[in-house]
Amino acid sequence: MQLEIQRALLIALNKAYDHCYFTTPYFLPPRKLRKAIINAAKRGVDVKIITAGKSDVPWFRNASRYIYPLFLKHEKIKIYELEASTLHAKTLSIDGMYSTIGSYNLDTWSQRNLEANLAFFSPNVVKVLEDQFKNDLKSCREVTLKEIGNRSFFDRLICFFAFQMSKILKPIK
Repeated sequence: MQLEIQRALLIALNKAYDHCYFTTPYFLPPRKLRKAIINAAKRGVDVKIITAGKSDVPWFRNASRYIYPLFLKHEKIKIYELEASTLHAKTLSIDGMYSTIGSYNLDTWSQRNLEANLAFFSPNVVKVLEDQFKNDLKSCREVTLKEIGNRSFFDRLICFFAFQMSKILKPIK
């Protein structure tokens, strides 16, 4: 099931032409999804990602921050951290036509867990999700490449080790 979800996300991202809005509490996408997100941005697609500013798995947030520069060096990709509350939503909307909602996180562990998503080809459903996304942005802080670059050596080291650990450890909630 997980590989089918990932395959569907890859197809949708590869077809995107205007915008992609992600909401995910854990942003550590597998390599193929990382590449698809970056390729969408290179094609001119506006990519916005809301992820957790406050996380129920803090070390996983640090692992995510390790890969932020891979995305933020592309001007069409923006990452926002939700500050107001703990994030649990897992949604994606593309071009006002396609959306998915479910339990699949954009992380490497969702490939190993039993996850399920529903996909919609409905402008009405997509509009609801995109309106919610835009509303959620009001409670977010944009993460910038400059901010990430100005982190202390110690903070970068913590993020590096958290990223390495994410490859072998499963997040404990």
